[in-house]
Order: sequence, then C-alpha cells, then structure tokens
Amino acid sequence: MEKIKTLKNSMPYCAIVILNYNAKEYLGKCLSSLQKLNYPKNRYKIILVDNASTDGSVEFVRKNFPKAEIIENRKNLGFSAGNNVALRSVDSDYYVLLNPDTFVDKNWLINLVKVAESDDKVGLCSSKILMMDDKSRINYAGGLINFLGFSWPRGFNKKDRGNFRTVEETGFASGASMLIKRKVLEEVGFLDEDFFMYQEDVDYSWRARLLGYKVLYVPSSILYHKVSFSVKSFMKSTLKYYYAEMNRLETLLKNYSTKTLISLLPTMVLLETFLTLYFLARYKSPLKIQGFFKLIKSSKRILKKRYIIQKSRTVGDRHILQHFTTNLPRFFLSETLTDKIPDKLVMKLYKPLRSFLKFYYRLIKAVNGDLQA
Repeated sequence: MEKIKTLKNSMPYCAIVILNYNAKEYLGKCLSSLQKLNYPKNRYKIILVDNASTDGSVEFVRKNFPKAEIIENRKNLGFSAGNNVALRSVDSDYYVLLNPDTFVDKNWLINLVKVAESDDKVGLCSSKILMMDDKSRINYAGGLINFLGFSWPRGFNKKDRGNFRTVEETGFASGASMLIKRKVLEEVGFLDEDFFMYQEDVDYSWRARLLGYKVLYVPSSILYHKVSFSVKSFMKSTLKYYYAEMNRLETLLKNYSTKTLISLLPTMVLLETFLTLYFLARYKSPLKIQGFFKLIKSSKRILKKRYIIQKSRTVGDRHILQHFTTNLPRFFLSETLTDKIPDKLVMKLYKPLRSFLKFYYRLIKAVNGDLQA
C-alpha cells in the first residue's frame, strides 16, 4: 500500500464503526468529536451499529447526526458479532472500531493512519486512551498479556506524565480504539463471534500476529474514555468473570501450538484448580465448573477454529511469546483478594508466583526454540 501523499484525497478511506448498546448519553459528545477530525471529510464515514438499544439511541443519532450510517440489530449480538455486521457490509481501506462512551482528539484518526501506512506489516493499531473524568490519568497505553492468557491495559490509572510516548509493538490493540487494515480482515477473518464480551481484542491481535502482522500502540492518537470499570465491581459480577475466563481459555486453546499447550498443561491444571476453588469460595457459584463443561461441549467448534488458525499461521510461538509477559496486574490482586486475605500475605504469595512464572516462561520459550521467530 502506498504511503500517505500530500494530497488529502489520496489518504486511505476509513470506516469508523461504533457499536452501541444504550449509550445515548455519550453519543452526542462522541459523534461531535468525530465531525471535527483533522481528516478529509470525504475520506471517512461513521457507522453506528446498534445492538437493540432501548434508550432512544437510534432516534437521537438520526435526528442530530443525519450523515451517520445506522445499522440496527434486532437483538444484542455482543461485541464481536455486532461489529462484524458492519465489517461484513462496509467496503473500506481501513476499519476503526470505537467505543461509544468516548470522544476523540482531532488528530486521533490521522495519527493512527500515518503509523498504519508506514509499514505494510503493520496490521492493527491502537490509541492512547485517557480517562474521560480525569484526563490526567491513563486508561490504556498498550496492552499486556500474561503467557497464561490474562490481559490488562498498561498504565491503567497512572498519571499521564508523557510516559508511554513511543510507537511500539504491544500485546494487544484495545477494542475501544482499534484500526484494522482491510488486508488483515481478509486474511485473519472477522472477530470471533463466540466471544460475546471480553478477550475479543486479545484474540484478534494474537491471530493477526500469527500471520506475521505487527500490532502497534500509537501514543499520538488520543481519545478519552468513560471508565466505569473497577476491578472490585468486575470481580463481583460472576457473569462477567465467567465470560472473561471462558474466553481466556478458548483463546489459549485456539492460538497456541500443540507443543506449547502440552508444555503448559501442568501449570494450567494447577492454576485452573486454584481458580475453581477460589470461585467457589468467593461466590458460592459453580460457574467456573460450568465453564469447563461448556468448553468440552464446544470442543468440536473450538477444534475446527483451531485447525484453521494453526494451518494458516506463519510464525511460531517463540515469536508470539516475545510480546507476552510473566507479570500479573498488581491492582487485580490487591483489590480482589485483600477483602478476604491480608494485603501483606497477597504480596508474599505474589513474589514466589512471579519467580515461578518467569521460570516456566523461559521453559516454554526453550521448548519452542526450533520454531520461527
């Protein structure tokens, strides 16, 4: 693909896809900010995909932003299937997924595009995301993935002091602001529609990287996000935790090679046993166990997807593991476990666990030493 030229009409055409579900209160600010983009008006369009909202979102957009295209789904299809409706029906050079509870800087899009155009191997790009209610704090400055599948935003809730200011490869591109090149969509395919919520962006970034594409964090592309997420409220929701854990395991099963999965098996058995007992003790709920049964029930479907992914991959797991980490998010540990376990004990457990994970990570990389890097 040609580099950006001086003439603005030569710039890639972008389809900005906003998946909405009852986010009317944020849509005005979001869509207004998109109208002020420093990008030629005839080179991008806005598509609102509505997942059967009941708050008057569609009527509001039709009245106040008549140029926006609207796709109405009859039911809430979730993140992946909802976005895929637009990705399948719209022809564009680039597709940019954007959360509705955001507003963007005027250079948000052009800076994403410039980086995407700089290298044919760049497949996905994501922005620096700051908190809407406190613009001095970071929501996402790149994505971190532990090699056991846990993922979280780098820099979450830290002050934005100009850190994380380098364009660099990142573990995953955030679905809140993700640029996807058309050729990536054609080769990687669509978002996994079995993922109703959580891990969709991690899975898609991983699959793109398996085909040799780069996944980049672009700090000069800035937007602001209404962060309603807190770790405690997340962990108190058994359903959200269920989806996150289910999708984490399916992502591992689909995307790792057979050799890596066999190597991970002892650790995964211990980890899943601990998480199951924790889930039962904390929530008095069998959802984690039900999740295992669902995975078994869905094994044929998962194996079919795995076959396609593994057959088409062009890089080995050693290359993939270079973009993963042995770290665990400390905010996750401290805010979810300390109401049951003293904070000092958590940190005592954290250090030996980190050491063990570092050792096992090196072991997995050694096992994959003969694969392409």
